[in-house]
Amino acid sequence: MKRILLLVVFFTLVMTQTQAQVTSAVAATIAAVSEISGSGTKDAGVFNFTTVAQLTDGITLSDVFTLTAKSNKPYYISVKASAANFLGGTADGPLSVSKLSVSTDGVTFLPLTAVDQKFIGTSANVARGSTDYPIHYKMVPGFNVAPASDYTTTLTYTM
Repeated sequence: MKRILLLVVFFTLVMTQTQAQVTSAVAATIAAVSEISGSGTKDAGVFNFTTVAQLTDGITLSDVFTLTAKSNKPYYISVKASAANFLGGTADGPLSVSKLSVSTDGVTFLPLTAVDQKFIGTSANVARGSTDYPIHYKMVPGFNVAPASDYTTTLTYTM
């Protein structure tokens, strides 16, 4: 019995292989990155007012383009017009950019100004990730704006 026990211990020791180990440390540095882009017809926001009802109730342009935001940190997107009034028209009846509103859901519209204002992520920053936002425009010029075919403005979206 002792002999069998000694043989088992001997073979266990002989059969057990010693392993060598090497360790390697791995590190990563990830910078805070954000990107905003537009796709589709970004310059398709063309309004054509031809009736009293349209001047009174306005026109909505749905899904004018898609704004894509990508960020690995929480973010918000602001929007502003290039000036307080559209370019063009006449001095006696300027078209204020506040007559133009922007939306991502087609229901809740934000009237524009020439100052950056939070548009997406208004109450809290949007969680990190990649999100597409459909952009809708609504304009209600009313009757105090002079007739003209050359009103233009530029909107800037900033992340």
